[in-house]
Order: sequence, then C-alpha cells, then structure tokens
Amino acid sequence: MKRALVLSLLVLGLRVAAYGGAFTGSWDTNLCLSWAADGGVSDTVVSFDVFYSRLYIDYEVCDWVFGSNVIFDLTGIEYLWFDAAGSLGAFSFTSIIQFDPDAKSFMDWENIAEVSIAGVNFYGLFDMALGALGPDDVRVGSAYGMLADVGDCTFGAEIRFGAGGHIYWAYVFGVQGWYGHSDGYELCPGYFLITAGNGTGADCNPGFTGLSLMVKFPFTCLDVIALADFSCLNGFDQVCFLLEQIDLGAGWFNIDTMSICYQTGSKSICVDLDLTLGDAVCVTPYFDIVTQTQSFTDGRAYLIDGIALNALTLTYNYNGVTFKAGEIFNHVWERESASVTAWDDCDKMNQYWAFTPTGSITRFTLPQYGLQCAFNVIDGDVTIYPNEMFGVSIDGDSCCGGAYDVDLYNFFMAGTEVQYGIFGWVGTYAGLSVDIGTNTTIGASLTISYLGVESLCFNFSFGW
Repeated sequence: MKRALVLSLLVLGLRVAAYGGAFTGSWDTNLCLSWAADGGVSDTVVSFDVFYSRLYIDYEVCDWVFGSNVIFDLTGIEYLWFDAAGSLGAFSFTSIIQFDPDAKSFMDWENIAEVSIAGVNFYGLFDMALGALGPDDVRVGSAYGMLADVGDCTFGAEIRFGAGGHIYWAYVFGVQGWYGHSDGYELCPGYFLITAGNGTGADCNPGFTGLSLMVKFPFTCLDVIALADFSCLNGFDQVCFLLEQIDLGAGWFNIDTMSICYQTGSKSICVDLDLTLGDAVCVTPYFDIVTQTQSFTDGRAYLIDGIALNALTLTYNYNGVTFKAGEIFNHVWERESASVTAWDDCDKMNQYWAFTPTGSITRFTLPQYGLQCAFNVIDGDVTIYPNEMFGVSIDGDSCCGGAYDVDLYNFFMAGTEVQYGIFGWVGTYAGLSVDIGTNTTIGASLTISYLGVESLCFNFSFGW
C-alpha cells in the first residue's frame, strides 16, 4: 500500500507538471549508498541506507493557494501536511494541518488570521494539537493580539487562552514568522524539521492563561522595549525593560542586549556582552568572551576574564572560484540557549561547532538533527569531527540556461596523537550539481575517509 501511494504521488506530480497554469510545485529525490568494512576489502558491505523524497504541489485559484506536501523515506511516508492561504476582503488567513503517517493520526491544526484597520494590525491564532499522552489527548489554544506604530513608538498587546506566545517575538518576526508553520525546513540533506503551533492548553476547554502588553519608545540615545506580563498563576508576573546594541564607546566592545526585569519579590538583570569586529576582507574570526562562573549575588557571569579565539576561517572568491580554509581550535563554546523564552532567562548552553561538508562552520542546537549535518567519520564507537579544512567551490553556466556547481573539500585532524591518514587527513567530500534546463537539476556526491569509501549519493530535483 505504501509503494502504491508513493507511485501515485509521483504520477500525480508529473501529471500536474504537464498541465502547468495554476499548478506549481517541486519534486526532490536523494539516495545514498554506503560502505562498511569489517576486517578487509573482502568483507566490505554496500548498503542502500539513505533515501528521501519531497513532493510539494500548490494550486492557486481566486488568489488562494492550496498546498499538498509529502516527504517519504525508506520506511514510507515520513511527513504529510496540507496548507491553505489567501484573503477575504481585508482579512488574510493561513491554515495548516499536519498528520503522522506512521501512527495514522492527526498531529496539529493551526489557523492564523490578520487584518489591518487604520494602521493597527490585529491578529488571531487558533491551534489544535495532539498532546504527549496519545491520540485521546487533544489540546486547543488561541491568542489574540494587536501591533501598531505611532510616530517613533510601537504598541502591542496579546491575550492568550491556552496558546503559547510572546508579543515581542510577533513584533520581531511578524505574526506569520513567529506563529506560522516552518513548511518542512530542511536542516541539512535528509533531516527535516516540521513544526506547527506555538503551544496549547491542557485540554479542549482552556481558560485565560496570559496577557502581555508591550511598548517600544526612544529614550535618550537608545530604543527601549518594555513588556508587562500577567497570568492566572501570579496575577502580575513581571515587567521587563530591554535595551539593545549599547555602544560603550570602546569601539570593539559593546552590550548586545541588556534586560532588567522586576517581579513582585525580586529583580533580575541579564547582560549579553558582544564583540564588534571590523571587516577583515576574507578572514572571519570566531571570538567568545570568557567570563567568571560566579559574580554578584545571583551567580551570573558579569566579570570578564578574557577573550577566546575558537575558530578561524578564510574565504576568497575569484572569477567563479571560491577558496575556503579553516581551523577550529575549540569545538564547544557558549551561545544563548535556543530555549530562552523570557528576557530574564540568561542561561547559556555549550553548543558544538563543526564543519559542514562544504566548509562552513555551523552550530547545532537540535541534537536529534544537528550533528548529522556536519562532516564526520565514524570509527568504531567514536565519531570524528575534523578541526581543519580547505577546499574549493566552482560555479558556472551549463547548457540550456542552467548552471553547475562543483565542491571539493578536504578535512584533517591536527594536534592529536591519534593517527589518521597522511598529514592527519580524515576525509574528502566531492560534489557535483548540474542544471539540465531551467527546471531540472541532477547531482552526485562522494565521501571518502581514511577508512575507505563512506558514501556515494545521487540527487534529482524538478520544479514547475
């Protein structure tokens, strides 16, 4: 049945592509062969262990867009969701419903409505989601808010009935950006993040859960954002004042953000120090401020011990060729936690930094996805993330109005007693992508390590 459904979707996509017109979409397919050796070449096993395909189809009628989205892998359909977006008069609407194909169950249904009246943007959110307790645990939540600019000031308010949220993030990212669906964000090839909703209540009868009031206003040489939160738990929760990009006059050193929050029984201060780096043409340093682990009475780190150089990269472009080189001196350094939900939460987390197969440095805040996106070699029970890299990327025009891209990157380990390949060589990534016309792309990539061939991958993409 799964095979039949997959084939049906593929046929539907090709038939839709033939008609064109109001239909648009894309189809991407990737597969990889991997090599595993145990004792010698004669024991090498080749396996077909990576396969995923995405089929997106949109149909536009009467200025409304209806979408069908499916991602499937070796086990069958992995993700399935449908969406619709359009306007009715002055009102704009977005609706997304997501299902879990493996569990044959509903996951989430999110609805957003917006309207602008006399310069005031009003919005509403309704979210119905499956809870953590199983198919019988359905929860709902809603939120209603407004944002308006008056001269140099911005005012906002949001009232919530079970839904999570924060008026500040709706102001920064927009209502669609904060509450909206990620639409199948691909963290790296083969690893997707499908999220919808922004938290729901404990059941299908949520009562009042929170109220937030926000105002942004200029004060002397700074812009200040004030936020007051109210809830059923405490009544008055807190009032916070946020200041951003505070220039201390040092030129190279400033305060990125500082927040002061007042609760009825306490006060908290959160300071995020930052370095201001000048343009270095093609060299990018990755500095970090080293602070003491304890200072003041609340144990927060405000005293500076020094500045650490964690990584250094070089990028140079010339005539369609990009040369990259890099060194990671320390794979782990602190950055603001991705789970921060309040300004008075100054918690930082140690994040792992590594090279991608094409020579960039990225950090991983989602362990279930993150480290798979980095170039690595598994030797027994040890996963190796190289600390040195150099390589080139080449791009140019191919036939029929398309383009081509070539990547060749080498990775090394330095400063270790463990022996890898010659000069500490860990592995090499080579990739080729060629456009065949304006709508079709084919590609292949090869990964080799000091242990032998790691993987051979092929990809195909088609859009209409």
